[in-house]
Amino acid sequence: MKTIVSLKNAVAVVTLFWSVLILGQENSMNDYQQLEELNKGYLDSYRSGKADFFNRVLADDFRETAADGTILNRAQFLQKISEFGNAQADPITVTAGELEIRIFGDTAIVHAIPIVTMADGTTFNGGRYTDVYARIDGQWLCVAAHLGGS
Repeated sequence: MKTIVSLKNAVAVVTLFWSVLILGQENSMNDYQQLEELNKGYLDSYRSGKADFFNRVLADDFRETAADGTILNRAQFLQKISEFGNAQADPITVTAGELEIRIFGDTAIVHAIPIVTMADGTTFNGGRYTDVYARIDGQWLCVAAHLGGS
């Protein structure tokens, strides 16, 4: 009788283990997809100067470290984005090259190289960037961005 109970317990533990493992992978894939979409939205909105995207996805205590070492808080960053969008003359596209997303629990780090394509088809790399996201109240929010030199 003890052997049957122990065997049932062992099967239950293994089933629970596999369920947690599979659910964890599904959640991770969902997290990766969300972070890929956030990264794409970040690039599109940065290029176009659409501050409304950033109003939704930047943490209150967000900081950007620019390539020249300047540190901007959330309000300063939003102002910069608005000014950049207003000054944009030629339509360009920006995509993420060498995109790498690493997730550590409720923290994610996004590394990539922005590949800029000008209206005439000319492309260039914009230098590496690293964005840090934290899951806050169940939502991924960007808490820090660091831009490398070109």
